Amino acid sequence: MEIVVSSEGAPVLADPEDFRSFRVVVPKAAAPSVVSAALDVIGRSDDGGHVFVEPRWILEQVPTLAVDIGWRQRFDGMLSYAASQGWTDPDGRVRAHIEYVVADQQPS
Repeated sequence: MEIVVSSEGAPVLADPEDFRSFRVVVPKAAAPSVVSAALDVIGRSDDGGHVFVEPRWILEQVPTLAVDIGWRQRFDGMLSYAASQGWTDPDGRVRAHIEYVVADQQPS
């Protein structure tokens, strides 16, 4: 699962059925203010290298999957695993690594 931020700053959830990875992909050329605004939409930035993502934001991006029992069990399992590894904050947001990429490397 990854969150892709466009150069204009719109975050989009990609690969919502991949529960083995979790990252935020940002174009290197994006203006810092655009990146900051996008990260504020999905959660809370920490040190610049990670963002704590609101699980609610993820669920809002996939309303059809969010009500699927199997998908929801895998999603909840991902959240539980993240918590067991210390990758959540006290408010239940999940830590994701921010990966900066050049535009032609950005996932579709």
